[in-house]
Amino acid sequence: MERKTMAISREKKAPAKVLADEAARDFISHRRREAVLKDIVALADRLASKSRPPSAAASPPPMPFPARRAGERH
Repeated sequence: MERKTMAISREKKAPAKVLADEAARDFISHRRREAVLKDIVALADRLASKSRPPSAAASPPPMPFPARRAGERH
């Protein structure tokens, strides 16, 4: 069974009425790629803003280890 994708087939050159030559096909795929990347960036920004609480933006990140005092050995 043939898998259906949104990619335009180079063998069939479909849809032939819209994409008669290589330049048109490349232009359409470039525009589609730009639109998909724009959607991905917007989704990532939205997810990042949801994952951190509003107070986290104002406070500095926590230190992983306590600061050493002068003369302290580890």
